[in-house]
Amino acid sequence: MFDELYGQREDPWAYRSSRYEQRKQQILLASLPREQYAAVLELGCSIGVQSAELARRSTSLLAVDASATALAQARRAVAGMVHVSLRQATVPRQFPQLEPGSVQLVVLSEIGYFLAADELEQVLAASAAALEAGGELVLCHWLHPIEGWPLDGEDVHRMAGELGWERIVEHREADFLLEILRKPAGAHG
Repeated sequence: MFDELYGQREDPWAYRSSRYEQRKQQILLASLPREQYAAVLELGCSIGVQSAELARRSTSLLAVDASATALAQARRAVAGMVHVSLRQATVPRQFPQLEPGSVQLVVLSEIGYFLAADELEQVLAASAAALEAGGELVLCHWLHPIEGWPLDGEDVHRMAGELGWERIVEHREADFLLEILRKPAGAHG
């Protein structure tokens, strides 16, 4: 389905040209508590616009997307960045096999509402397991109605809030909600 969407339009969400998308990304990046991260996992990297920016802030970046067509563009966006790995995967079924506690940052931006509630729970649990204690989970989602999908942005953030983690960043606008949650010290998944 997503390959078909990217086949019809190279940049279906206008990541490269939309002022909304550019500004949202700037706010997300400026909100990250650390300047540098050792290992970052980006779920739903799309065409790699945000991946290229996250790569500049990380020693290692694994960016995944369900669409091979989107990943072909993402490869161009991160060309020459040897510390970046791109992988085609549909989460939660193909969530990357990572060592528990091996990641400092997981970015879940604009994809939570494409999942059913039980799938989102699995993605959140797998993200929690991958994150080190003190690691950060970034959630950023559109707040307007989403037609044809089981969840909306508020649902996604509410479900992530059920992790019970400290909310260290909350930025809400009419269009989107950005939150960064910190995994508690001593937490194991």
